[in-house]
Order: sequence, then structure tokens, then C-alpha cells
Amino acid sequence: MGELLKNPAFVTAAVLAAVIVVSALLIVRENRARREATIKSLQKSFGKPGNRKLTSEKLASIGAYARGMEEKDGGDAAKGRETFFVDDITWHDLALDDVFSRIGGTVSDPGDAVLYDWLRHPLLSGEKRAARARRISLFGENATLRQKVQLALSEAGRLKKLSYFEAMHSLREAKPVGAGKFAALGLLTLASIVLFFFQPLIAIFVFLGLAVVNLAVYLSMKEKTGAQVTAFGCVLRLLGCGRALKDLGLSELPEEMAELSRLLEKLKSFRFGSAFVMAGAQVNTGIGNTLLQYVNMFFHLDLIRFDRMLSAVQGEEDTLTDLLRVLGSLDAAAAVASFRASLPTWTEGEITENGAASNAWMRAEGLVHPLLAKPVPNDVSANGGNLLTGSNASGKSTFLKSVALAAILGQGLATVPANAYRAPFFRVLTSMALSDNLQGGESYFIVEIRSLKRILDAANTSGAPVLGIVDEVLRGTNTIERIAASAEILETLVQPNVLAFAATHDIELSYILEDDFTNLHFEEQFDGSDVVFDYKLREGRATSRNAIRLLSAAGYDPEITHRAESMAADFEKTGRWARTTD
Repeated sequence: MGELLKNPAFVTAAVLAAVIVVSALLIVRENRARREATIKSLQKSFGKPGNRKLTSEKLASIGAYARGMEEKDGGDAAKGRETFFVDDITWHDLALDDVFSRIGGTVSDPGDAVLYDWLRHPLLSGEKRAARARRISLFGENATLRQKVQLALSEAGRLKKLSYFEAMHSLREAKPVGAGKFAALGLLTLASIVLFFFQPLIAIFVFLGLAVVNLAVYLSMKEKTGAQVTAFGCVLRLLGCGRALKDLGLSELPEEMAELSRLLEKLKSFRFGSAFVMAGAQVNTGIGNTLLQYVNMFFHLDLIRFDRMLSAVQGEEDTLTDLLRVLGSLDAAAAVASFRASLPTWTEGEITENGAASNAWMRAEGLVHPLLAKPVPNDVSANGGNLLTGSNASGKSTFLKSVALAAILGQGLATVPANAYRAPFFRVLTSMALSDNLQGGESYFIVEIRSLKRILDAANTSGAPVLGIVDEVLRGTNTIERIAASAEILETLVQPNVLAFAATHDIELSYILEDDFTNLHFEEQFDGSDVVFDYKLREGRATSRNAIRLLSAAGYDPEITHRAESMAADFEKTGRWARTTD
């Protein structure tokens, strides 16, 4: 042993080995503390509404996976994935970004991506929906299993800016760094340390010179390879999650475990030597990784291994996407189980796969909007065309959104905020919260007619029945043309494969369309000082007229409300508008 201690090469190797061992022990300790904190967080958060504050930029990043899947299917998800794509107008109308945040419950970036995709691509397949529903129910009923899976998946974490999908798919364009020259620098540094035992003075100058060169090279290459190293970290964390789940031997998840085994086998060569490459990366923190980072500064072990790691994943984009999907689906299913527990009422519902024309209908009991803290439940029994009337703030728009969300949540998450729900699979399109397209130079009316046209186009294409939702038809033009055009557009939606809901303030439409549209309304009561809404859906057209009374309740001069009421009464008698001045 004494002879070995006198051997410079042995001493050098022993020191390096000690540094690596200490680093590994520190990493293990840090990971254990993090896992304990995660378990407590999982127990506390289950069944609570999501409360993450997500910027529009982060939401766009989360949605990259859903957009990538849509592009992969050539823009026609219904053919390629047995889903339909919720377009941007409908997504915005229904505030689905807020719904996504409200669901919450995910613990990883893959979980975010898949949950978002489930909302963006609601299913059109009864078999796939049943399988998803079983997985969600399993996590809802088996808390031990759910916690084991979430704890393993939480190790994936999240990136601050990019999503895992974006980071990993950027690797296809990455270039090798050329490991040979960095290996040479590392060997020279090692030689300078060995030289210290023979020529200390010369060794110091050689080592310091190499240290300056190595540090400059390290900092330069760290900047150039930073994005790829971050992507490597995503891959490594997914592989780590996959292995952790596989090691648990989860017999309750046989399909997922089988697919994980296949994917892990295809990427098994990626992990070797990865600890050096990942030292100091944003996805890795802690004292242990910092020590490895110092080793890299002098010996470039990270750059030597970089090219092999890159070659192990390039060409495996589909494998990486599948790995993200499998892990993310488990996380998303656990999140939906928590979402269910947070709702005052919910049902999986019964959704038929028969796309026949007679299936454009919906039945729901106690339907509510999932974003409301104290929602008023309503029942729905509808087919064909349905026209809603009623004053502002009476509940029309909220009801329309609730109907559309029932279909999307039922098909995407097998979860409807209602006591009961029965319907076919729908393609859902809305035209509600529109605005001027200032950059495109389009007026509100142009934006509106384009929005309505896409619903008409969908109604005239084959596929699942269309659920078309329109709020305030053609509000962007004058009364006479609005009523005439609205009547014709809505009449066009009266097709066997369309379930249409439209809200309007034009009571005339309730008469023009009464042969083909069922009249429904919301009403309010005026108690002398204020208007009171009960937000309950009723049959028939609206008959109350409290809009002018609202002016009085808001403190307007009584003369204004008196003259307005006189003008309205005179128009009803004569059919002509004339301003009174008495």
C-alpha cells in the first residue's frame, strides 16, 4: 500500500475518485430531502383546485407538445389520433387556459404537456376514452399507487422557460463538438499533475497555463452547448422517472410498464457518463454537482462525453416523444383524479361513438361551470337548434360555455361538472369572445363572419356531430342587417348532424326561427332598486324588460329613464323610432 501512495498516478486517481464519491453522497442526501418534501406536498394538494399562475409565454410553451402532435398528423387530428383539435377561437372563447390552470395537480413538465393536449385534443373514440377513464379512476381510488407514481414523476420537474418537448426536439439540429481535442486537453492537465511529483516548479507553471486555457474553453463551450445540455437533462430525467416506475413493479399499470421497458431499452446507452455532462446544468443543482463542475473545468469530461450522448438521441425523436407521452399520461391522469375530487359534483358521463345524424343531442343534469366558486346548476335537454334570450348578466354566456366545456371535458378528461351527462362525441366550435384584428386590419364584423363561417364549414364536412355555440350573433353590424343575416346563418345550422346553441338580444329572432329553434331564456327580477338574477334556464323566449330599469338602479337621472321607456313604448305601437322630449 505504501508503494501505491508514492505513485503519482495512483494518488491523482484516488483524489479524483474521492471527489466523485463525495459528490455522489451529497447528491443522494439532497435527493432524499427533496423527496420527503414532495410527499408532504402531494398529500396536502390532492383534491384542491389548481392555483399555478402561468404566463401566456409559459402556457404557449406547455402547448408545444399539443401543437407538435397536430402538425405531425398533418393538421387533421381527427384522422390521425381519433381526436378533434380545439381551435384557437374556441380555446380563447372558453378560457381553456384558465381551465387548465384550475385543474392543476400535475407534478412534471410531461404531465403539463399531456394534460394540455387532452384538453386541446378531446377524444372521438369510445375505446380510448374508456381506457383513459379507467386510469383516472384507478388513481382516484388508490391513493398509495397515485402517490408512488407522482413521487417518481416529480423527479422530472419543470424548466423555467422551454418545455421538455421543445428542448428535446431541438437536439435534431445540434452539431457534435469534436471530443478528441477536449480529451487531449484533459490528458495534458492530468500529466501536469503527475509532473508535479517530479518537477514541482515546472508543473505549477504548466498547470496554471493549462488551467487558464481549460477555463476559457469550458466557459466558451458551456455557452455553445447550454441548450443541448438542458435538453440532455430532460432526457435523463425522463429516463430516471421511467426506471423508477419500472423498479416499483406496478402490476396495476401493465400497459404502461411494458411500453416503458421498450423505450428505456432503446435509450439505454444515453446515460453512461452523463453525470459529468450534466454537472452545473440548470436542471441539476446542489453541492455534488458543483464539485463535478470543477472537475469538468480542468479535465473536460463533459465535453468528451457530449458527442456520444448526442448521437444516442439523434434520430430517436419519436422514442423521446413516446416516453414523454407515457410518463405525462400517468401524471395527467393523477391530476384529473385530483380535479374530480375538487369539484362539488362530477360524472364520467355516457358518450356514444355512433356518429349518425340522429346523435346531435345532449342531456345533462345539474350542469355547472368548473371555474365558478358557487355555480348555479342547470339541466339540459337539447337537440337541433336552441336560441337563448335574456338581458345582460343573466347567465346566457356562462351557460353556453358550460355546455361547450361539458363536451370537451367529457371527451378529453372523462369528467363532466354535472350530476349526469349523455351525448355523442362532438366536434366543438364556438364564436363568442371575439375582438378586432387590428394587426390584420380586420374590423370586428369581418372577424365575426369569418368565425361563424368555420362553424358552417365544419357542419358541412363529414365526421362527428358538431356542437356549435354562438354568443350574440353578428353584433358588429346594424340592427336590420344583423337580424336578417343572423336568421339565415342560424337557419343554415339546422342540420341533423349539428347541435346549435345561440344567444341573442334580438327578440325578433325568437319569432323568425321559432319553427326550427327551441326558445330558451334567462330572466331577472327588479325589486325596485336593483336587478336580481337567479341564473336558471327556462323554456320559452324572454319576456322581461329590465334593461332601462338598470339605468335607474345605476343612478341615472330619472328623466333619462323616463324618456327611454316612452321611446320604447312608442316604437312597439308604431314600429317607428321617434325621440320624445316631454
